[in-house]
Amino acid sequence: MESREEMKGRILTAIRKACEKYLENDAEALWGRKRSAYENTHTFRIGVYLAREIEDDEGEYHVDMEYNRMIREGEEVGKEIIGEKVSGSRRGKRPDLIIHQRSTVDREGVNYCFIEVKRSLSERSFMIIQNRRGEGRLKGKSAKAQEVIRRIENAMREDRLGYTMGVILLVRKDKIILYSATQREGGIVWTGEVVQKKIERK
Repeated sequence: MESREEMKGRILTAIRKACEKYLENDAEALWGRKRSAYENTHTFRIGVYLAREIEDDEGEYHVDMEYNRMIREGEEVGKEIIGEKVSGSRRGKRPDLIIHQRSTVDREGVNYCFIEVKRSLSERSFMIIQNRRGEGRLKGKSAKAQEVIRRIENAMREDRLGYTMGVILLVRKDKIILYSATQREGGIVWTGEVVQKKIERK
């Protein structure tokens, strides 16, 4: 049985490898010379590689795109409960990609990681601010960036969803900027890194 930290490490490693595969195999074709493919196309390709990296025969980990099924206390409920109340009702938002254990009739699922894939946001849309303990808080510099952060942090705070991690992937033709959020005692802590295409050494 994996510890929580081992699970987070395994998921982050799988995400990095999936990003490297996307950059190696798909980025050039999907970005083109004048215009990029739709965001969902980039998301799907990253999801394909992520599934290859992390899915297992025991059914502990699944990767799905825009997934909206969940069973809680024997009843099927939607996962579209993330966001803020708008005009008295919740505005739904499914994760672009999710790493989870799927719900079945016999068992409740487990949510591990909520992933948002963004192609159109600028690299300057986000900034990590460190506190005195060296823990990072992610700040959005535009309304759209703030909304993405809010979605992930709301999902992680929602007890019945139970996400332990959140990830934002800023997709570029030559790199992917990976922001990851985890739960700590003091709240949600963010870190950032850049994933680049692996260069084969001869």
